[in-house]
Amino acid sequence: KPVALSPPDSSVISIHYPSFYWSPVPPGLIYELEIDDSDDFSSPEIWHSDLNLPEYMLSEYLDYGTYYWRVRCGNGEGDWSMWSNGLSFSISSQTDFVIDVDGNVYPAVRIGNQWWMAENLKTTRYRNGDGIKLITNYRAWNTLIGVYGMHNNNMSNKETYGCLYNGYAVNESRNIAPEGWHVPTDAEWKELEMHLGMNQSEADASGWRGENEGGKLKAAGTSYWISPNTGATDESGLTALPGGYRCENGHFMNLFLSGYFWTASEYSSGVAWFRQLDYDRSQIYRNKGIKYSGYSVRCIRDN
Repeated sequence: KPVALSPPDSSVISIHYPSFYWSPVPPGLIYELEIDDSDDFSSPEIWHSDLNLPEYMLSEYLDYGTYYWRVRCGNGEGDWSMWSNGLSFSISSQTDFVIDVDGNVYPAVRIGNQWWMAENLKTTRYRNGDGIKLITNYRAWNTLIGVYGMHNNNMSNKETYGCLYNGYAVNESRNIAPEGWHVPTDAEWKELEMHLGMNQSEADASGWRGENEGGKLKAAGTSYWISPNTGATDESGLTALPGGYRCENGHFMNLFLSGYFWTASEYSSGVAWFRQLDYDRSQIYRNKGIKYSGYSVRCIRDN
């Protein structure tokens, strides 16, 4: 039987058309999805019995409230597996969000004692309104000032995966984060990782660390990440995306394969710590990156 993954159990979301993800089963089978406002599924609000993929983006509106969902698989001839584990989620007007200086609205999620943006940053201006320089020509990317780009210079990639900022934009005194928020430090990333299961020595190490903490951060399914998207459950609600990166030589790499995220912590004037998630790993990579590189940014709320 399939395993229900996302929305994770007891999660709180703000969107009325959520997407559902579950573990795949052998090819040739179909899925049945039930969503109900009662945990006994006596009268499902939404029911689909002919789904071919282990994911479903809801087209029906769900009002504010608490819901339960489950899934099972069948052969199309009336034979069905047992139902998956039932998970609950709530749609709430009180779910937090943040607005940047460009007017972009980002959902926010509480993970432990921290509030994180649940989407990649896409602002084109610093907090004071000054523009961040957009670089489309790869020959001009290698610079000591703050700049940004969008993967393959494609606006649709910006809307989905956010912008790629160099490290100088991240550490700019004019501040790339919205009011009341900031780019997380290396220590704040460690706090997140330890909340998800790492111990202190693992969090302090470089390279690939932990076991399934990265999977808890990654958006589940293969709508954004390519298969197999190892270990991805989005249990945290962070919904980390594979926005790829921009090399110091200005070329774009690894869209759909990897997500790279700056921290605000410098190792030296030209180097800062970052995190990386990959499509074929469930761990989290920690290392030092050259500030000429272009990575995604997630912001965290000020204390």
